[in-house]
This record gives sequence, structure tokens and C-alpha cells, in this order.
Amino acid sequence: MREPSIQYARSQDGVSVAYFRLGQGPHIVFASNTFGDVHHYNLPHPHTRRMTDELVERGWSVVRCDLRGMGSSDRNVTDMGLAARVLDLEAVISRLGLEQFALAGVDAGAAVAMNYAARHPLQVSQLILLNPFASGKRRLEQSPALRALASVEVMADHDWTFTLLMVGNVVTLFSNPDHARELAAGFQLSTSPKTWKASTDALKEIDLTPLLPLIQIPTLVVHDTGFPFGSFELCQEVASGIADSRLVVIPGDGAAEIAAIDNFLRPAYGAPDRSSLSRGLGNSSNRIGHLTSRQREVLALVARGKTNKEIAEELVLSLRTVERHIADIYTKIGVRHRSEAVAYALNEPRSASH
Repeated sequence: MREPSIQYARSQDGVSVAYFRLGQGPHIVFASNTFGDVHHYNLPHPHTRRMTDELVERGWSVVRCDLRGMGSSDRNVTDMGLAARVLDLEAVISRLGLEQFALAGVDAGAAVAMNYAARHPLQVSQLILLNPFASGKRRLEQSPALRALASVEVMADHDWTFTLLMVGNVVTLFSNPDHARELAAGFQLSTSPKTWKASTDALKEIDLTPLLPLIQIPTLVVHDTGFPFGSFELCQEVASGIADSRLVVIPGDGAAEIAAIDNFLRPAYGAPDRSSLSRGLGNSSNRIGHLTSRQREVLALVARGKTNKEIAEELVLSLRTVERHIADIYTKIGVRHRSEAVAYALNEPRSASH
């Protein structure tokens, strides 16, 4: 995956907003979470980078942006409120000239996505909300992790490094001190104590409860049990307030989240490049017979969204052996990319069996 090229859009109130687009296919636009999604991707932040890259591999075009005041966006800002964040998203979408797209957001980004969807219902085909919340007050009440951060928030001006180290440890659930330090260093490069506090204060004031019934868009609400700032109750409240929504609970391993998004979007958009792939494959049943039993196992795991490393662990193979199997599979079934292999597996059920 090549490194993305950062571009800029200017919001209605004059703020320069950084964004990038990766991939070819139907668009999934992510509203930025705290510290900025472009910044998270370039840390690299495992969740943001993995989700972006694997959705691109599955054939989607993914748009990520940095929140105002953070990352590569304009740092000289005073308004960090929800309405201002929506202006930033509007600017990026206008700059890209998108007429219709799927809209997604994690946590704070989900609040922006909901607000945008209510304002622009004809543009948003589907809404994906990862660990969302309708009320900033209830979010703080429901999350011990957020209450822990609130207790050290007053120290930000005096000891910014320690405050962000606490953030990094909370994000990693105190399970990886080295990674927590890496995240803290990256967060420190993203913004200032003043802007971070303004952002967290603004989130506490959010109340989208009256807005939820106005969202008439197919919506996927995902509660990731490994996310430290969310809760099932918060996700349930959002799902129950949006008429055309479904709520799924997944483990915090990243792969299930990506698969849930792909499975939710695919029926509406169709498998990316599926029609052109089918024309190029000819009689797929002739080709599937050329795969060995092991190659069919590997292809089935590819179709389930597993990474090469995860496939190696599940089948007790070396990473190099898995890479060789995948290269051989591509040659035998006549595809060039992982997304095409996934589409092939979906079109040929026997490839996902055995």
C-alpha cells in the first residue's frame, strides 16, 4: 500500500482541512476522530491504518481527514464544536465532488457523521457508526476510561507529556507500555493542550438524541468490545433512535469490524469490480478445480478478511508460505489483487469450502 498524498480543503469558516483518498471504487468517507485520522494513519495507528488499507484491498475508495486544530489541518482555530467539525467534513466532500457515498465515523467522528447525515440525507447512501454516542454527558458517565482522563485533564497545560502518556495507556488498555509511549509521542505532535481541552469540552456538550429520529438512512451501529471509550448501552441508544439501523457486537480484533463494514455495504453497491471480474474469469468452476486443498483453505480465509499473518497463525504456516500460496492462487484463478480474489471467492462458493 503506497503512502497517501495529503490534500487540503477550505471550510466555510476559512479553516484548512487535511485529507487523503486511497483506492478505486465506491467511496467510504470517514469523519475524523480526535487527533485526526490522517495523523492516526501516519503514526501509524494500528486501527486507522489497518481499517483503511484492508477496505482499499477489498475494493473500496477510502477518504480520511484530520480534525481542525489537529494533525496536518489548520492549527490556528478557536471553534472545536460539533457544528464546526461538520463544516470541515462538508469542505472535504465538496472538494472531492462526491454526490453520494457511505459515511462512517468512530466515537467523536460518529457524532459528526450522524449530524452530517441528518443535514444531507440525499448524499449519504449508508451510515456506519463505530462505538457512537448520542449524549456527551452519558458518554462520560458510562466510560471509566474517560473519567480517568478527565481527572488528569487539568494537568495538560503543566505536563502535556504525562497527560498524553495517560491517554496512550488508556487507548491500549494498559497492556502495552511501549506502544502507549509511541502513541503519546504521536498525539503530542498532533495538537496543543489548549486545542485538545477545547475538543474534549465540546464533546461533553453534544446531545444528538433529538436528531436520531431524523436520520432515515440504512445504518450499521458497531459496538467493538475492545474500544475503551464506548459501551453497549451507548451503542444501543443510538441504534434504537435510528429507525433503519442494525446493531452488531464484535470482539476488539479489528478484522471483525472490517468484515462487518464490508458485509453491510456490499449488497447496496455490489462487490467492487465484481462484474468486470466475472467477465474476465470465464468458467470459474473449471479454475477452482486447479486449486489444491490448502490453497482453497487460504482463499477462504482471504475472503473472510484475514491478513496474511492471521492466515499463517490459523493454518500454522510460515508467513512466506502463505504469501507463496496467495501468489499461486492469483495466477491460477487469473486475478491481480486481493479484492479480486475476494470477489472470486464470493462468486464461487466451492472456493470458500473445504
